Amino acid sequence: MKQLVLDLGAEPVHTLESFEVGRNAEVAALMRQFADRSSREHFAYLWGEIGAGKSHLLKALASTERARYISPFSIESEFVYSPEVDLYLLDD
Repeated sequence: MKQLVLDLGAEPVHTLESFEVGRNAEVAALMRQFADRSSREHFAYLWGEIGAGKSHLLKALASTERARYISPFSIESEFVYSPEVDLYLLDD
């Protein structure tokens, strides 16, 4: 009998510090401003190829206070406005 290994490890913690900036220094700086709530911008749209780190940045921002990460698999109540949340992060 052969035993199968299941990949059930915990998802890695996404932080702004663990994001590999590469050519994305400008967007990384903007995301840090969003995290500090010091950005003059009220909206940012991130696009790029698969694996560029878009979801990583959103999940990193979601760990900040008063932020909500919303994925395509989120339940309907996550899409409802809440006055306690001042940073909504929509993925995909």
